[in-house]
This record gives sequence, C-alpha cells and structure tokens, in this order.
Amino acid sequence: AWTTALTGRPGPVVIALPEDMLTTLTEAAPLTRPAAIFEPAPSAEALASAFKLLTGAERPVLLMGGTNWTAEGRTALQAFAEASDIPVVAAFRYQDRFDNHSPAFVGEAGVGMVAHVRNLIREADVILAINVRFGEMTTDGYTLLSVPVPRQKLIHVHGSDREIGKIYVPTIGIHAGPNAFAKALTPVKGGWADWRASARKAYEDTFAAPVQPGPVDMVQVAAWLRDTLPADVILTNGAGNFTVWPNKFFKFGPEARLLAPQS
Repeated sequence: AWTTALTGRPGPVVIALPEDMLTTLTEAAPLTRPAAIFEPAPSAEALASAFKLLTGAERPVLLMGGTNWTAEGRTALQAFAEASDIPVVAAFRYQDRFDNHSPAFVGEAGVGMVAHVRNLIREADVILAINVRFGEMTTDGYTLLSVPVPRQKLIHVHGSDREIGKIYVPTIGIHAGPNAFAKALTPVKGGWADWRASARKAYEDTFAAPVQPGPVDMVQVAAWLRDTLPADVILTNGAGNFTVWPNKFFKFGPEARLLAPQS
C-alpha cells in the first residue's frame, strides 16, 4: 500500500481487511517505515530527443502541474524557462507550483480560461508538458489539442507511464519524475523572447479588469488580497464559478499555496 501510494501518480490507497485480521493477534514483525522510493530520471536519449524537438520550435509553450514537486525542482524549472524565454502555463489549479511573479509565467489553463492562454496553446507548435494529467479543464473541453494526435508536437513528461498516451499520443513520451526532469534541463536559445514577452504582457493585462457592477467589486477585493496577504498565504476555494476570482486574479509566489478541488 505504501509503495502504491508513493510511486507513479501518488494518491490515496484503500485497504480492505478481512474481519478476523482486526481481532486476531499476530507474531509478524511490524512495519517500521515506508520504502524509500526515488522518482524516475530521464535517459540521455530522451533528453536529447526533447531538446532537438524544442530547439526547432517557433512558438513553444511549457505546460506544468501535478503533485510531488520539490523546491529544488520548481527552482530548476523556473530557471530553465526564464533562461530559455519559454512561456509557462499552469495546468488547472496548479498555478501555485510556479512563481507567478516570474517573467516566464503567463497564466493558468482552467475554469474561465482567458483568451490569451487559450490562443497560446492553440498557436503553439511544440508543447512541453511536465507532470500534467490532461483533463477537461486544462484542455478547455478537449478543444485545444485534437484527440488522439494533437496538431502541436507534444513532449509529455510524467512520473507514471500510465499517463503518457492515455488521452493524447505524444510526439515524445518521457517517463520521468518532475524534479529529476527539471534538474536535467539546460537552457535552449531559440529566439523566443518576443513570444514570451507578448504572452506575459497579456497575462499582466488581465489584472486590469473593468469595474464590476453591484455593491461589491470583486476586482478591487482581489487586488486588495493580492497586495495585502503574506507571501506564505494558503488560499482555499470550492468548485463554483466564483473560483475565477482567486484563480485568475491572485498571484502566487514561491511560498503561497492553493488548496482546491479538481473535479
């Protein structure tokens, strides 16, 4: 059970026990600790193939998300994206996994997806998807990438090989954990500064929303929270349409966290 919970796509494990196990004594040695399990690392061949495809891109997008990120992995990914001038989009409700103040961050793909994020993914010629489980929200109802083979060249990196090719057939599929992969990345000089800067400006422009009618202007509320809450704030939200406000009008720094449902 420990191994299942800690490998591949980590998650909860339900154990069904026969009734007599709850009342009968045993002489078996108790478990002292869970197994030490290290995430898979990308092979040299896989990295070379990914870099070759990425280097030839004109409009690359880095799509990231998922669990199991460490501070070192997130820092390595941010350094790679900034040095390479690749715009970064967070998967549905994973925008707290990447510093929103970074010039590389350009928005979240999720409920109420803003136009520039939708267009960015559609217009991309290469998508580097790291630790992402593709679903309805991140793909805007499966409209941004065609099923089963996307028009965009897709490099899909995930710690569970069961996620690769599950919905989209990638151009390159890499079985690797997010941190091991991020730390193996080296900057790519593809001349994408204008592409990245344009996407970042569009992201910044979304915070200048028009005045909202009614007694409560949520634009002003969101702005106050953004400017006032501490760097290590934890935001929580449910699953209603109101979540557009904390998800689209708040900037998550490296210490901030978002707790929210995904389905």
